[in-house]
Amino acid sequence: MKIGDRLLFYKTRGSGGTYFQGPYPSWKEAKENCKGYNDINLLQNIFEKSVEARKKGIYERDSVIFPNPNYNFTLLTLLFSLKKKNISVLDIGGAFGTAYFNNLEYLRLFEKINWVIVEQKPLVGLAKTVDVFQSVQFFDSMETGFDMESVDLVLLSGSLQYIEFYKEILEKINNSKAAYCIIDRIPLLEGIKGPRIFKQVVSQSIYDASYPIWMLLQKDLNQILGNYTLFNFSPSLVDGKMYTNKGGVKFFQLVYKSNKNYWGNDV
Repeated sequence: MKIGDRLLFYKTRGSGGTYFQGPYPSWKEAKENCKGYNDINLLQNIFEKSVEARKKGIYERDSVIFPNPNYNFTLLTLLFSLKKKNISVLDIGGAFGTAYFNNLEYLRLFEKINWVIVEQKPLVGLAKTVDVFQSVQFFDSMETGFDMESVDLVLLSGSLQYIEFYKEILEKINNSKAAYCIIDRIPLLEGIKGPRIFKQVVSQSIYDASYPIWMLLQKDLNQILGNYTLFNFSPSLVDGKMYTNKGGVKFFQLVYKSNKNYWGNDV
């Protein structure tokens, strides 16, 4: 692929210098051109920032410390709409519990909250070395360690696009009994055929790293999640928009509701 054939996306709001290069013909080639994808030093830095945030009772996202939480009221509204005292959430790519701790003030209103995070093995290993994350369960696979049948809501916040085989994850969700699935902070292509694979270069003001990333299409997500209905579609409140001379990419929040009710009957 010639350099001249590549598109260059610049993130224009709240980015601090983050940009995207591509497209690449395969995930493998994009990964080979990235640094920090499995960098243990980078992971250690994020881990230390997360531990610091937990000990100080403040909010952290992507190793950046914030003085105040940014509540996910979509998540909270859906959980309370289930009218259950005990709630189970599967947080795929949830880092060191960012979403859980950010919304903990409201999550405490449930009698019991079972929050399960599925992450990469090195992150899971670090999370289990300290007590500050003990209220969250960590697993490195969706196949072992917890009961998928008991999950009430699946959350993918800023994570689906970084999973090479994202379709496999969505297919498992589609076959689950979860009432809701939230896909948040997801980049969707506009005016360009896709999906396509790009390289995301993170602003050095955050950390020095780059990752392969999928630019996806909403219709493809809808098709894979055929047992769910998209009932809320809105711009992400966290991420901005990227531009190119051949189209644009915005970040969105998509909320899917199961086509079966909680008692297993078709709606």
